[in-house]
Amino acid sequence: MIVPIGITFNIETELDDAASALGRRVADTQHRQFWFAESRDASVDAPTPLYDSRVAIRMRTGVFDDLTVTMHPECSDRLTGDWAGPFDHDQFEYRISDQWCGSKRTLRASACARHPAGSMSAAINDGADPTHLLDTAQRRFLVACASSGTPIDHLVIRGPITSQVWDTSIRDVRHVRVERWLSDDLDVVGVSTYIDVRPGESSHDVAARAVAVADDLRDGLRDLGCQASPLTSKTALALRVLAGATA
Repeated sequence: MIVPIGITFNIETELDDAASALGRRVADTQHRQFWFAESRDASVDAPTPLYDSRVAIRMRTGVFDDLTVTMHPECSDRLTGDWAGPFDHDQFEYRISDQWCGSKRTLRASACARHPAGSMSAAINDGADPTHLLDTAQRRFLVACASSGTPIDHLVIRGPITSQVWDTSIRDVRHVRVERWLSDDLDVVGVSTYIDVRPGESSHDVAARAVAVADDLRDGLRDLGCQASPLTSKTALALRVLAGATA
């Protein structure tokens, strides 16, 4: 199956300056809070065992709340049965894409369930085990596709992180999303865009367009004074930071 490609660059320039250069306007910025789940068995030596098993679970508040289970399987063969292709059902969305972040390229499968506004924060404040917040489809996704031994029971909450999100354009890249994550010990900005599959395209065609767009976006960021960082995952960084904060 030919899948879309998400392209992300994280920024290492002074971040207030970067946010200004990237066109942040207070009136156009969405503010949300989110949390991650991690294994209760995390330790100083292994602070992120769930993420190390290629799984991330995020709970987020906003106009609507959502819980997303993201998996980065080593190959598409792990995505079997219902999970071999994207679909929507009621308040549930399943997507597959390739993710390019800096020099790293990974396969991404995400199962997102929407919930009423305020429900995630209420459950978290009540001390809920995030395992109990997963819906039936997300549990099936984890059982079917996660690697054997992935610690998906007895999870703990890490966070919150505040996100600031706004849309802009850079050079010829018309649809660019900028996201800044903030907590007491975290401040990171990522810039992303998305390459959809056009009718009749081969995987080579999609990848070639993605390379051209990535080059244009990187050059555009440089023109704005924003230096791309070697950081290949905001999520990995956030989880390490949050693990330190809860140690």
